[in-house]
Amino acid sequence: MQNSAGMTPFRLVSCAVAALAFLSVVTEAWSAWLQVLFNPWGNRTWPTFIDTFRTTLVFQAFMFLVVYALILTVTHLADARARIARQAERLSERAKARQSLGKNPCRTASSSAPWQDIISTMPVFHHN
Repeated sequence: MQNSAGMTPFRLVSCAVAALAFLSVVTEAWSAWLQVLFNPWGNRTWPTFIDTFRTTLVFQAFMFLVVYALILTVTHLADARARIARQAERLSERAKARQSLGKNPCRTASSSAPWQDIISTMPVFHHN
């Protein structure tokens, strides 16, 4: 099964997880660099980049996963809403098509079936 971009679900999930990991590493590297550069907590020993990076990445990992789960949930709900709207539109088109098929021009108000009009106009042959 493939989505509209031609990707399998496994490949799509792996791309999403790779993007999450990349963004997590980049944002935590930026945060660690700023902490090393400015030492905002006034530590007696100046923090090293590697120690600060590991600490902030571990502390923020859970928050990143929660935010990512929320993003996926909202995206899924939006896709489901669009899918339901498309399905309702298709159903209404089908109902209109069925209704237009139900209006047979050969049918009169007095007949109960459309073939009765055709049969009643056919010539009748009698055998003598």
